[in-house]
Amino acid sequence: MLPSVGTGPPIVLLVLEHAGREWYHSAHPVDVLDGTRSLHFRGGMAGIDLFVEAVIGGVSPQQSYPIEIAPQADLEALVAQGHLLWEMRAEVSLWRSGASWDDRQVWLSGSAEVRDGGQLGRVLRLQVTADDPAAQPGTWPNPEARMNEDTWGPVNLIIRRPAEDGSVYPTIVGQPGHILDADGSPAVIGACPVLPVELDIAGGGDYEWVFQSPWGDIRVANGGWWTEPGGGTLGLPYGIIHQGWLYPGPVGHAARGTVTGLWRQTGTAPWPSGTFQIAYVRDGLGQLLTVVGPNLVKHNAGTHALLEDYEYAVAITPPCVGGAGRTYQSGFSTAGEIVEWALLQSAVRVDWRRTGAALPSLRLPLGGFWDRSCSEWDWCVDNVIPMLPASWIPGPHGVYPVVWRLDTTAEQADLELVDGLNCTIEGEIEEDGGDDLLTLITLDSARAIVDGIWRRRHVWSGGQTRRLQREYTSLHSRIAQQRWGSTRGARMLALERVIESDLIYRDDAAIQYLAMLIRLHCQPTRTVRVLAPWYSILNRAEPAMTASITSTRHASLASPRVAHVARAGWLGGACYADLLILPEP
Repeated sequence: MLPSVGTGPPIVLLVLEHAGREWYHSAHPVDVLDGTRSLHFRGGMAGIDLFVEAVIGGVSPQQSYPIEIAPQADLEALVAQGHLLWEMRAEVSLWRSGASWDDRQVWLSGSAEVRDGGQLGRVLRLQVTADDPAAQPGTWPNPEARMNEDTWGPVNLIIRRPAEDGSVYPTIVGQPGHILDADGSPAVIGACPVLPVELDIAGGGDYEWVFQSPWGDIRVANGGWWTEPGGGTLGLPYGIIHQGWLYPGPVGHAARGTVTGLWRQTGTAPWPSGTFQIAYVRDGLGQLLTVVGPNLVKHNAGTHALLEDYEYAVAITPPCVGGAGRTYQSGFSTAGEIVEWALLQSAVRVDWRRTGAALPSLRLPLGGFWDRSCSEWDWCVDNVIPMLPASWIPGPHGVYPVVWRLDTTAEQADLELVDGLNCTIEGEIEEDGGDDLLTLITLDSARAIVDGIWRRRHVWSGGQTRRLQREYTSLHSRIAQQRWGSTRGARMLALERVIESDLIYRDDAAIQYLAMLIRLHCQPTRTVRVLAPWYSILNRAEPAMTASITSTRHASLASPRVAHVARAGWLGGACYADLLILPEP
């Protein structure tokens, strides 16, 4: 996007930092006012193709540009003095005449790798690469969030079982395990693990009860939901289900503070279920945990020993929700809320101005858990981000998402582009995606953690009639089936994909996800590059924006077509954009 301050076309500025010095370069000489001092940028820098690109359901790579300049110092001499080349830093920005240094638009800040040259009189070739905002993402939960002697005492005490020794505390998001039967009635499956512990009301040296929560006193006598056990009673079994506050539901809800628990004895088939209260406790290191009980976990009433041959699981049923939002007024269950929570726990550098504005639109309802230490960011990249119509871009102020509006009409587009009027189509319209066509997608979801069986199967097909209870279709998939879903000779023209998800339990989430995949892969996509002067409307283009494109030179664009900006950039004082045209039956 064009810098908002200044006049005239944008100018690319390069600042190199090395050996305690700063060197200033640009395509032609300019002076930029920085407070009371004037920064002189030497001319002669070769043109740079600055761009930002995005891929739906993924993370864009760090920006990296080759740059050629005439060095202002002999780098070999600086190396001989002990200055290492890999320590060189660079900043690339856009600036307009009349603007101050603070008004520049920083495009990239990162390292500068010397590829060739560096001696006075020789061209210096650099590869400038942006810093990765997720280079050190952090780990959740922390290494101490597990069952051991520090948190729950020696394993030979009755407080925990040897089988759970070393187990990581689970973290729950959304409402895993809560599903709907064919008639719409609720049902549950064992979706989240339970770590059995033996507690008494007075607490011990290794833990303490927490009665005061963000929602007030949790005890029934004080308006809460938890029935406090008798004073001083030793050996009541509970189960750890979540690290942190599990949202209990709104005040006044009949089922506030309850979840569904399931258990079975080893070797038996049935999983009896029941409703159990949640409570909160701190372990021996002061870490807050949500527990469920007391009657879910089985023990010997005489010896207070936890029974070894029982398995446990929970389903987070309404109104409870895994985790508590920042305001404690709700739990986080949508994809945007889950990603926000994960980023807040992580050390990833985030552009919160742009991220905070985009996340509320990512409403895909998800539920699940993790019970092993891993990077919060990597977990989102592997499990959540591929399911969303969004792209994550590493920017100069941190990573941020852009949301693709796949169903935008030409009248709703952000940009109105007309070939030959306010832009020019460069080259031919390219077609892509022929090797990734889909006419039928099967989604297996709602898996039970003990037997690993998927309890729900959803199918999106191009058939004219439904064969299965949870089979769906659309105009996109029907046309794709008619055009590609057949066999010519011995070669299959289209793919049928089976995918699995540990995060989907609701039918509406499955439908939303499958509809997006079919929309993107039902037919080949097309890409067109448009160019325009720096002062045109195209200078506003950013990835994921929508545009209506019309051209009298291309029959397929004779009437306005909706396109999506996949790449936007600057080159030689002009702006350009690569537009992705999705199939429209």
